[in-house]
Amino acid sequence: MRNTHARRSLRLLSLSGLLLALLQSTARICFLAPWGAATNSGHGLPKIGLSAGPSFYNQKNSRPLTLLRAMEDYFTLVSVGAAGSGKSETGNTILGKAAFEASQGMAVQTVETKSELLKRGSATYRVFDTVGFTDVAVSASEMNDMISPVAILSEKGIDAFLLTFPCGRWGLENNATFKLFTENFGESALSNTIVVFTRCGQRQDSELVREMQRVVPSVLDSLGTLEATGSPPVIAMGELTKERRQDDQERLLQTLRALRARNGGRAYDSAPVFAELRAKRAKQEERIRALPSEDIQDLLLQLLRRVRIGTAPEAELEEGLLEVEALPKIEDEALRQAEEQRIFRKLKGNLLGGAASYVGTKIGQFIGGFFSSFIG
Repeated sequence: MRNTHARRSLRLLSLSGLLLALLQSTARICFLAPWGAATNSGHGLPKIGLSAGPSFYNQKNSRPLTLLRAMEDYFTLVSVGAAGSGKSETGNTILGKAAFEASQGMAVQTVETKSELLKRGSATYRVFDTVGFTDVAVSASEMNDMISPVAILSEKGIDAFLLTFPCGRWGLENNATFKLFTENFGESALSNTIVVFTRCGQRQDSELVREMQRVVPSVLDSLGTLEATGSPPVIAMGELTKERRQDDQERLLQTLRALRARNGGRAYDSAPVFAELRAKRAKQEERIRALPSEDIQDLLLQLLRRVRIGTAPEAELEEGLLEVEALPKIEDEALRQAEEQRIFRKLKGNLLGGAASYVGTKIGQFIGGFFSSFIG
């Protein structure tokens, strides 16, 4: 017993050392240079760099690299299909939690597009649950309403549609859903599509692929084969047990990564709303680059990058941009400089808050994993 306690104490000491090293590394990444430190362009505003350790700046163009760009890999998934086909449950399986309310009866449960995030390793997955196709004729405006929330939070586009069908006979409803999907999103959307069959019990992906080859080979042909897996992007979601859900989640995320690799990282962005959002954000970037202070430009450009991937509200960016654009209207130089510094501190605080949240999540994962392995 005494030896067991001694070994456990040694493990805790080792864990403490590892945590200290992690926190020291985190400090180098998170904490910004204090006011009055090394400045950019002689404006008296501190450059957003690291207070210790290697520079966080891209040496080629002296622009800051963000934590999001340096540490994160973002995927956007949109679950679509007929009402009651298991879209919400598919999203919940990917997220590993009951984020979307799934219908348990005859009534339609999802009435608007919603999203949740899954952070796993260095990747972040944004999963959207959409309103089910309830009619064979969906108007262009209804489709736009469905996709607009996606474009606002993921300007680059959709890495994968999760086109859901209930497991069983491929009948008229499945044909109508597939036709409706291709007609409204275009044939090009199929290269970014994973077909997901729900409520498949113990059945496996390979069984459903063989059945599709026999019954609807044209659908398989339109999806193509993924080089990384050697199979079409078809997933069988099984029983709602913990073990099967974990297996389904892993296979689906593996298929997603293989799909992105096949597409060379190209996301679906053919819906008009994506072009509209990109044009709006391009104008915001033009306004930012027209500002006289490169320091504030750097902050706003980082905030714009976060807006583009849905990790910062657009209202925050627009508010900061309008405040900076109003600075020339302040005639008193001392008041103008004080206001500029206030805006700078606010923007810096917003960005630091996002970075601290990111690192806090990583520290939580680290601590959880080590306490499980060391204390067991």
